[in-house]
Amino acid sequence: MLKIYTLTIAILLISYMNVQAQLKETKTNSNGWYMYSGNHRFANKWSLHTIIHVRRSNVITDWQQSLNRIGINYLLNNNVTMTIGYDFIVNFPYGKLPIPEKTRTHSSWEAITITHEIGKLRISHRYRLEQLWNTKLSKINYNFYNQFRYMLTVSVPIYKKVFFSFFDEVFFAFGKNVYYNNFNQNRLYGALGHRIKNGDVQIGYMNQFIKKGVGLTYENDNTLMVGLNYSFDLRKKKE
Repeated sequence: MLKIYTLTIAILLISYMNVQAQLKETKTNSNGWYMYSGNHRFANKWSLHTIIHVRRSNVITDWQQSLNRIGINYLLNNNVTMTIGYDFIVNFPYGKLPIPEKTRTHSSWEAITITHEIGKLRISHRYRLEQLWNTKLSKINYNFYNQFRYMLTVSVPIYKKVFFSFFDEVFFAFGKNVYYNNFNQNRLYGALGHRIKNGDVQIGYMNQFIKKGVGLTYENDNTLMVGLNYSFDLRKKKE
């Protein structure tokens, strides 16, 4: 199993470095993402997955994106979780490479998350397949494409309830409507977190590297990340 993980990571990193080597022009933006997420257990193996993201340009002053997500988790065992879900996303013109007008995206997706521990490190691998329908707000015809995402997350305790969290996530688009951007973007994140009852809070930094257009221009976003992860147990308590 470890060999499979290592091979997967190596392939994704090589793909990312090949794209970086072809870099022509880069535009840099400063953004802020303010996030809530939770997994709310309503049965022994089932939970409701929820996310709300307020993503702002110029750190906080302007809109970048609004994302709302809902899903259902099934706990296959203590290390494997399977999820299906739906996203509704509104994209806004922002930064130095703005889109012409606001767009909306509907996305259905399927994911599997595998977790394990190495010493004090808690490691997770998330594989996600997405089906996306995107259009301008002024249009009714949607452009459909598929996307595959892989995320490696590592969490390590530092002191009592304080921990460090790291992730790297790479995106690949594919399908008949995808002509250039097979590699779509990469997200690299590091943060300090503090555990609270039923969750944690995190504050950190993410570098978001996005391939634009036919691949002659790239967007490199420096992003402040502030997140609350809080989950409710909705199961009825036994007397």
